[in-house]
Amino acid sequence: MDRPPTLPRGSRQPHPRPHRRPHPARHALDTPHDSTEHFLHLARAYARQHGHLVPPTTETFRGQALGSWLADQRRLGCAGALPAPHRRALADIDRYWNPPWNHQWQRSYAHALAESRRRALTVPLTRAQARADPLAHWLDRQFDAFPGLTRAQRDLLGGLPLDGPLALGLRRPRSSREVAFCRGLRAARQYRRRHRHLRVPDHHVETFRGERVHLGAWIAAQRDRLPELTPAEIGALEALGMEPRPTATAT
Repeated sequence: MDRPPTLPRGSRQPHPRPHRRPHPARHALDTPHDSTEHFLHLARAYARQHGHLVPPTTETFRGQALGSWLADQRRLGCAGALPAPHRRALADIDRYWNPPWNHQWQRSYAHALAESRRRALTVPLTRAQARADPLAHWLDRQFDAFPGLTRAQRDLLGGLPLDGPLALGLRRPRSSREVAFCRGLRAARQYRRRHRHLRVPDHHVETFRGERVHLGAWIAAQRDRLPELTPAEIGALEALGMEPRPTATAT
């Protein structure tokens, strides 16, 4: 019977090398560039850099056609042909990787979120402020369009850390009273932009996005119930120039 070789006196049995798991970056480099795993790796990096996962179809990222690949995944998802593990992986990267609304809206929202974390971002009061830059213009339009957006869009906007007196117009109302207040507030901002004041005649009706708002009566009601309004509501009315009591009736 053969005996195992003996080691010289004083020497030690060599220990087997431990098995090391490949580093994620090394694993990504070893993944074929046309594989789903490789594109998911790119998608994670893109989302970390841009804050969204809806690049234009023609956009490339790190030399790869990521925009086209994601467009293909969305088409498969809408057709019910995307494998469930791939759909979950994309949703883990970005819940709204395949949003039901316009993709440009999602890109603008991601830009607004990033900017609001870096600097004070406010809903514009005047048209001049709304024209200051594309992001201010986008926020301005969201203020007016808010009631008609989807619930998910309203929740996303409500999570923006905005400053300024009109920020409450981008918060989802919690009661019918808040719904009515924000409806009047939007109509009041429209009136102020047109007339440059908020001395609204008592019987004036403002048409806002096809809806008739009895703005004169609403303004009078806010004056009467001023002690019941929240500080944010009072701040919004003061920012628009509402006087506690009118000094003169507008014509």
